Amino acid sequence: MIRAELREPVVRPGTLVPGEVHVRAGAVALPPGEVTLSVETRSGVAVIKHRVTVVSPVPAGRARSVPFLLPLPWETPLTRPIPAVSVLLRTTAYGESVTEPMDVHPLLGHQRVLDAVRRLGFRLVDASLETGPLPGVLRAVPFHQEFTFRSGAGAELRVVTVAGPVALDVVARLGGATLTFAVRAGSDPLGTLRGWLPIPDRDATGDHLHPVLPT
Repeated sequence: MIRAELREPVVRPGTLVPGEVHVRAGAVALPPGEVTLSVETRSGVAVIKHRVTVVSPVPAGRARSVPFLLPLPWETPLTRPIPAVSVLLRTTAYGESVTEPMDVHPLLGHQRVLDAVRRLGFRLVDASLETGPLPGVLRAVPFHQEFTFRSGAGAELRVVTVAGPVALDVVARLGGATLTFAVRAGSDPLGTLRGWLPIPDRDATGDHLHPVLPT
């Protein structure tokens, strides 16, 4: 039996996640070997593979725990807010493979962008992984996470976030218009999005702004 256990129930992209691999031998002793930890989506998209070495044999009927530090890439998909992408931690060793869900929460940059979009009157309706080009944005993986928002007036806003060690790159698309900008300490994603969106139209309560697509 094998199982990986993370020490923290919530993880974030770009961090080292501590945990332990638990290995239990059955009627036959297990030799020294490698345990592979894979972070992947439920649809099978691989994010990272990390190997943990079991340096000592595990006697029959006995168990052994091996600590690890799992380096999560900056571009690991978020599982929050919901709806979002499902992320799994797969543990493979000795011919056995098991998966457990991972709870990947936003970094501060992600949160600032998502909050800004909501304050402009949009609600999140979907999230997906895409493989199309992102001109001007450096990526370390061949996919990116895209959030789809919709306003009360029916406008659809697609927001791509690509995190990195220095900044969070954002690509926003509304109709045929595209805006690319970076979120760093001291930047104002709300002001940037508000200045780029078409002339807003207030709803009946006057509390939210609903961008109107050009006609």
